[in-house]
Amino acid sequence: MHDEHIEENLGCNVEFTTTNYGITTTPKREYDIARNVQECPVEDKIDKKTKKTIRNVKKIHELEKLPIAQQAKLTFFEVLAIVSFDCRYILPVLLLTLFFRFCTLDPCFR
Repeated sequence: MHDEHIEENLGCNVEFTTTNYGITTTPKREYDIARNVQECPVEDKIDKKTKKTIRNVKKIHELEKLPIAQQAKLTFFEVLAIVSFDCRYILPVLLLTLFFRFCTLDPCFR
């Protein structure tokens, strides 16, 4: 995941427009925002039509403290991977991660 967002020869600086927020960005920029290396620009947080805040980027360390993340024993990098998905999928992905983690720990599923 790191390489595909950081390596120049893998297209880390190729611009694309997101389907969820309609902003133009790059994989590297979004990865840096998700890792909290770079702040999300204010103009990328606000809907251009309604002028309402539509994007709330949480810090990975805050998300690691969520009960569901702690119950699933998610690592920093697992939370980062989940955050890298469209925000509408964070809860389903967390639940799936929890389910698969449970399945691998529970002897009934082995």
